[in-house]
Amino acid sequence: MPNNEEVLISLFNEKKYSKAIDLAEKYFKKDKTNAFYYNFIGNIYQAKGEIDLSIIFFERALEIDRNFFYALYNLGVSYKKKNLINKSKDFFLKAIEKDKYYYDAINNLGLLYKEEEDYKNSINCFEKCINIDPLKTDAYVNVGLVYGKVGLTDKAIGVCKKALQLDKNLYGVHSNLGIIYQNLRNFELAINHFFQAIKLKPDYPDVYNNVGICFIEEKKFRRAIEFLDKSIQLNPKNYKSILIKGIALKHLNEHEECIKLANEALKINPEYHSAYLAIAESYLAEMNYDQFMRNIDLADMQFLSSTEIGHLLFNYTFHNKFSSKKYLDLTKHHYLKKKSNIIKLHLPKKKKNGKIKIGFVSGDFRHHAVSYQLKDFFELMSVDNTFEVYAFVNNEFDDLTQKLKEYFFEFKDCTKLTNLELGNYIRELGIDILIDLSGFTKNSRLYLFKYRPCPIQISWCGWLAGTGMDEMDYFVGDQYTFPGNSNFEKNYTEKILKLDNCWSLLSKIEDNIKIEKIINFRKNNYITFGSFNNYLKYNDLVIETWSKILKKTKNSKLYISGVKRFSEIKFKEKFYERFSQFGVSRDQLVLEGLVSRKQLFENYNKLDIVLDPFPYNGGTTNLEAAYMCLPIITLEGDTLLSRCGISVNLNRGIKEWNCNSVSEYIEKAVSFANNIDYLQKIRDKLIKEKDQCALFSAKILKEDFKKKILNIYAEKIK
Repeated sequence: MPNNEEVLISLFNEKKYSKAIDLAEKYFKKDKTNAFYYNFIGNIYQAKGEIDLSIIFFERALEIDRNFFYALYNLGVSYKKKNLINKSKDFFLKAIEKDKYYYDAINNLGLLYKEEEDYKNSINCFEKCINIDPLKTDAYVNVGLVYGKVGLTDKAIGVCKKALQLDKNLYGVHSNLGIIYQNLRNFELAINHFFQAIKLKPDYPDVYNNVGICFIEEKKFRRAIEFLDKSIQLNPKNYKSILIKGIALKHLNEHEECIKLANEALKINPEYHSAYLAIAESYLAEMNYDQFMRNIDLADMQFLSSTEIGHLLFNYTFHNKFSSKKYLDLTKHHYLKKKSNIIKLHLPKKKKNGKIKIGFVSGDFRHHAVSYQLKDFFELMSVDNTFEVYAFVNNEFDDLTQKLKEYFFEFKDCTKLTNLELGNYIRELGIDILIDLSGFTKNSRLYLFKYRPCPIQISWCGWLAGTGMDEMDYFVGDQYTFPGNSNFEKNYTEKILKLDNCWSLLSKIEDNIKIEKIINFRKNNYITFGSFNNYLKYNDLVIETWSKILKKTKNSKLYISGVKRFSEIKFKEKFYERFSQFGVSRDQLVLEGLVSRKQLFENYNKLDIVLDPFPYNGGTTNLEAAYMCLPIITLEGDTLLSRCGISVNLNRGIKEWNCNSVSEYIEKAVSFANNIDYLQKIRDKLIKEKDQCALFSAKILKEDFKKKILNIYAEKIK
């Protein structure tokens, strides 16, 4: 005959909750020293979702018996459901204090540490669970996820396979393996495991969601939407899938739909601050800078991932109200997110060979601005016996990648390595100096530098606003971007490594590009201003400023080339409207879509004056304009990001084209445009002096860079 507890548990399993409560209260009246009964009633209310009532009964159980660890554990579960994480942790710890082998309490505590990204403590909890009961599978599942998070990929895959040996039908393990391979960007294997999880559990919405994410990464956006729709169908309140569908549509430039879905996600969960970021990015893509900032300000940084804050930092640089102080504050949020995720690297094992080993980390060893700048520099570094040069490549290979490969002692594809694995590999090689060339841009491995794999770490070229990272020792600028009489260095957490000329260079152009000696005006009888930048740099103040220049300059046009979205009729129309509100007619604008790099250079011959956007100046585009011997009107700022044009002009001896205010920018652009003889004289000067210009000399840059590197290396080894 079953005892009282067995009778109650049977009723609970049959979901006969009312009868179970009545019977438990009846049993309690006969045995008021037994804490089980109140704990049991608390379990029923917890199962019904009446969490506050469950807490009352668990506390009553503890009033009867302070050592009743089941009630302590259940209070931890109830407070976890209320998202009161610290209270939840306290009760799990108290339960473990009463029973140090309490598997469920230790496992749940590990899950809380995982949510807080305290991966070290999380791993400790799950490993304890495996030691307590090696045949239970959930700890294997959980620790596998955390191993994957911190880059212990082999361990992660190993515990997942162990779990599948215990039970081959664990759909959650296949899901975890999918996530591990997804993090390794092996999307084919990831999708394969997700499909196996779906086969075992077809009504598992999170897996459809993850398949959608993989297809987004593979740029198969319509395919992604199919799986995200399935996830939403299974759980209409799945706000994450709703937002990710919006992000897929954002990639298809369906920004209104993205905003609509992000707002829908916020209605379901007002604390889902990732949605504000998606809304902000869509508004930015549609050139609504005010709404972009409004939604950035609505997003609470504590609810965003470090990756999301990285995207925010990238996009924030385009706004005309860019503030160095706010930018640095945002970088702090970025790194605070992952402080507990650091796991100690192995110590270096390989011996030095006498050369200084320099490693360059980038997602842009390909047809990209960074490689267009530094290709010739890498070639000269490869034959300098002072250095042994390594590349850590985080991008797909193209023909330029294959060419660059020739210039490095080792050209390591690291796309399938975690930061921890890559950091250990770099230490094994004994790299002395590690240089990041990507910052917060696409395919960046910036977080690798948090592991401090090298004694000297430097940010250069691919990101111009600084990293805000304590572990980044130096940021490369030049004497013009950081003049001695300024305090611009305060806008960076890194020490500034000042090159003598320009912070970078433009490598030689493979195509035979002719530079027109006669200014364009003398052929067309009108002045052509131009800019060939990322259209996001054309913020509202830039458009207003350029409109005033066009209005004040008779017979003038503005030529904007290289904008892919100009192929969209609606977008192009909106771009015209941004100028028409200031009285600029359409016939003053030449808006051109994507062109080849060769064509882009040829297009510079159609310009008389380059207008530099602000605060985010042209980087490579200013170097290209200089290569084509064009003068650049530019506005001074207080970071390298907003002083690229200043440096380019000063390196060419045309400081009069630099401006201290918007009004001076307008005045000089109009004045120079109306002085045709002066424009021809400037063109003649720039053509005559081009071959001696440091902007195009890899030899000058390499020798300057070498001198500065040897100085900081000597300081370090002291």
